[in-house]
Amino acid sequence: MKVLLVIVLSSTSYVLEPIRVPTSSTCEEIYNKNVYYVENKNYSMGSMQSQISGFYKGQSVGGYICAVEPKLFVEGVN
Repeated sequence: MKVLLVIVLSSTSYVLEPIRVPTSSTCEEIYNKNVYYVENKNYSMGSMQSQISGFYKGQSVGGYICAVEPKLFVEGVN
């Protein structure tokens, strides 16, 4: 299993940054461990800005996807 962080590059562009999830952890735990938050000091109501933004290694994070790797089955066996 892995967490795919949605790294926001611009208003129209993003990349997915994979982070492996140890078997003893959940995607949410790994996300919370790796993403830090910064308060927007320029925020004001109605400004169309985020009050708090998440970052990973200095890059803006827009969210995450928990990706489960497919298991391979022998043909004919369910």
